[in-house]
Amino acid sequence: MQLLLRIGLGTGAVLMAAGLVAALVSGPTPVLPLQIGGLWHRDTALPVRLCAIGILVLAATPAVRVIALIVLWVRERDWKYAAVAVTVAAVLTLAVALGSRG
Repeated sequence: MQLLLRIGLGTGAVLMAAGLVAALVSGPTPVLPLQIGGLWHRDTALPVRLCAIGILVLAATPAVRVIALIVLWVRERDWKYAAVAVTVAAVLTLAVALGSRG
């Protein structure tokens, strides 16, 4: 499980560093509010996209770990910990759903 966190942290950090380097090379670019759907549009500047994707990877890493733990504990038939992890996943899902409404 630590490997999953390290991979997420490393990937996010590399993407954000690449975005910083791209921003330094390309010069000043206007930064406008960005929604997740805008990450894939060509009119969004590459440095902004790289940094935003890096932040998304960092934000998603703990949620992916919770899902991996659910799978692990169900396979081990450790129902108490699996139930706790499912509850955490449900709270995370609810928080994302309610947070995206505002």
